[in-house]
Amino acid sequence: MKDESLIDKFMPDFDVTERHAIAVRATPERTFAAIRSADLTRSWVVRLLLTLRGMRRSRKIGLSDAFSIVDEDPPREIVLAIEGPFWNPACRPKPVRRDEPQQPGTARGAWNFIVAEGRLATETRVRCIDAPSRRKFRVYWFFIRPFSGLIRLLLLRAIRDEAERA
Repeated sequence: MKDESLIDKFMPDFDVTERHAIAVRATPERTFAAIRSADLTRSWVVRLLLTLRGMRRSRKIGLSDAFSIVDEDPPREIVLAIEGPFWNPACRPKPVRRDEPQQPGTARGAWNFIVAEGRLATETRVRCIDAPSRRKFRVYWFFIRPFSGLIRLLLLRAIRDEAERA
């Protein structure tokens, strides 16, 4: 029987999901440490996208600067979360606490990293709180999904490079 992941516990129901994985030649401990110290702004593409989203407030942004850590099981898994009306250009997404109820008119995103020997995987899940939010989010997701996936792929590579360099 497969163990339930932390993201399954935090967000078992969701409207959209996206998964990515990469091979890593480092121990799970080094890979997990690289996740914790990852710089989201290492790539100019990610810097640009975060700046457009209003999430870039300093030169270096780590995962815990932009997202709240809602659960972790070192060195196996970490789950981050954020919430807001993402489809609204004026939205400034906010980190959320583990037991905080989702606000009306919002989407909540959960993002995990799972570390296994030789592999780093990530899954993004988004849950909309109501039907109007779901409709707005799906239009937004149609356009933003390729960029969202690109951010995750670039970040996986940065984590891999840091873990293998350590």
